[in-house]
This record gives sequence, C-alpha cells and structure tokens, in this order.
Amino acid sequence: KAILNLFPSAKFFEAIDTRGFNVLDYKDKVQEDSWEALKIANEKNIRNYHHSLTNGSVGCFLSHIEIVKHIVANKIPYSLVLEDDCIIRPQWNIDLPKFLDHILDDIPLDLDLYFLNLSSFFVETIGFNTEDGLKIFNPPWAYYMDESKQWVKPDNKNFQFFQVHSVIISYEGAVKILQNFTKVKMQYDSFLANLYRKGKINIYINRNQIFIQNQLNKSSIDTIKKVKNIFFFEEIFLQFRQVKCRDFSLT
Repeated sequence: KAILNLFPSAKFFEAIDTRGFNVLDYKDKVQEDSWEALKIANEKNIRNYHHSLTNGSVGCFLSHIEIVKHIVANKIPYSLVLEDDCIIRPQWNIDLPKFLDHILDDIPLDLDLYFLNLSSFFVETIGFNTEDGLKIFNPPWAYYMDESKQWVKPDNKNFQFFQVHSVIISYEGAVKILQNFTKVKMQYDSFLANLYRKGKINIYINRNQIFIQNQLNKSSIDTIKKVKNIFFFEEIFLQFRQVKCRDFSLT
C-alpha cells in the first residue's frame, strides 16, 4: 500500500518460490557445480561464503532476472526495483518521487545500476589491525567522489556488497545483465558485484542510505548458516562520518 500511494502505476511481480523442496523444480536453472555445492550445504546446514547458494537465493536470483527481462522487453529507460521487505529509512522525511527525479537529473550517462542502500557496500580489508584487533576497511566511496554530486563510484578492484533490495536499473544495465547470465551460479548480489569487478557493468551508489530492509520480515534467503562472519559496518561508518555528505530533505 505504501508503494502504491507513492507510485500508483507501480508493477508488482510474484516472486519465484524455491524454498524447501520447491528448489528441485529449478535444478535446470542452476549451474551444475553450484547445484552440487547447494546439496552439500543443505546436508550440512552450513556454507563457507556469502556468495554460496541457499534454496531461497535461487528464487531471489530468478525473480530479479524476470524483472530485468521485463525492463528489456519494454525498453524502459530507468526502473526502480524494490524487494517486498524494503522500507524507507525511518530517519528520512522526503518526498520520494521528487527525490528520485532529482537523482535521475544527476546520474552519470554510463550508469547501469544505482543503489540506494549505502550500508550494504564494502571493499576488502587492507590487512591492517588496530591496537584492539579490529580490522580497518577502506570505504568504497573513497574511490571516486565529486562533492557536487549525489552519488559516489566505488572501487571495482575489491568491490563487494550485500542485498539488492533497492536499485535503479537502466535499460542498458538490464541488457548487460542478461548478456552475462546463463544459469544461477551464486547469489544475485554477488553476481552483480562480480560483473562490476570485471568491468562489465557500471555501478554507482547514492551518498545516503534511502532504503533499508524491514527486520521484522525474516529473509528466506540466508537459511543456511555461514562459517565466516564478516564484521565491517562499525569501521566503515566511523570513516564515513568523516566524509562530508550532502543531506537532502525534499518535502
């Protein structure tokens, strides 16, 4: 209802449900070695990396691909894609349609993907420990920043991010995604990050986090626990506070 109030013409897509045994119906959509790894992960209820598949992540990937196909088929210049558990960050009091219009007036011409969930991004550690043992991370927005712009461009050498709950996709970006997709090999966010690291798509990030995931809705993607937990948000935000950013409050 909240989305329809803001965007009466919004189109809703039914997600592909691959939870539990439903995933068996989509075996032919998953690369063979990734399918074998998924079977092992289910048997042991453990996975080593974020990019490793879970049953639910297969459906998430395929659901996003269906939206990307729709964008290409209808030649839509720019599309805002929101997952069903996505909400506007409570601290923000903005006129969202006007804010998005402002973004579209400011974005680079070579944009493929424009993310609105800033806190989900990071780059690899520089391998340095502080006195209390915490690793220091280079914030991705340190790669390219223009103080006159609302966006930043992350370093693509060690780039990674989590979550794709709020992203603007250009028609050109959607075409590139489909050109590089054959079967599901990894989680969708890791797939996009991998394309960016290889220079196959252009990603920009909004300076401010506009959308977050509603924590009241438990995700069905990360149903297999991970061996390796990465703790980086606190260090990133400590550095982020030192970066001068513009605040927008369009009412």
